[in-house]
Amino acid sequence: MKSIIEAALAHDPDHDIHLWWAGRRRDELYLESLARQWVETYPNVRFTPVVELPGEEDFDGVVERIDRALHERVGSTREANIFIAGSPGMVYAVVDTLEALEPLTERVFSDVFSYAPRQPDQGGQA
Repeated sequence: MKSIIEAALAHDPDHDIHLWWAGRRRDELYLESLARQWVETYPNVRFTPVVELPGEEDFDGVVERIDRALHERVGSTREANIFIAGSPGMVYAVVDTLEALEPLTERVFSDVFSYAPRQPDQGGQA
């Protein structure tokens, strides 16, 4: 995600970007300080940190699973290109959550689709 965002900002620094960065605990949020720096530098970049486990002090993010956080906070993905990185289970949970909002078609990208394709009997989109 870091490289994708850096390339997007280099190519079109005014492009709207919303980064949802998730981990079980806050110390698992890779380069959280860099994401916050992007927000300070680029007015079109938004950052939503998400952790599953409660107990973080001074945490301005969301405390719940990423798929639930998205379900409760995302209204439309119609104009978005969506890049998802993480474990196959997490990626497919996010895909299912977003697909329930509206069809995603080809606008969802993840390396999981290549190395851990969803079996046809598992439902949802692969």
